[in-house]
Amino acid sequence: MTQPMPTVGKEDVTAEVLRIIPELIKQRQQKGIETYGTSMQTFNGRDPFQDAIEELVDALQYIVQAQMEYRVIKSAYEKTIGCCYAHGRLKKVEEE
Repeated sequence: MTQPMPTVGKEDVTAEVLRIIPELIKQRQQKGIETYGTSMQTFNGRDPFQDAIEELVDALQYIVQAQMEYRVIKSAYEKTIGCCYAHGRLKKVEEE
């Protein structure tokens, strides 16, 4: 599926990532300490590539789940808005 070039949006995603990631890393570190008694260590007896692959597969499934749920929500929203326009409850804003 080919997508168009991105246009100027409404919010800076990178700024949000930079805002939330440090706290998320601290939370994950704390969870590791609580679960394993230490933060992540090198040469810990595990295969980091395998761990990363498994985590990415989980992340991919979360993304697909979110996409599927978004489609349902978007469809319900569009039906609701369309119904409101059809019954005169909302008026479309004229573009300049």
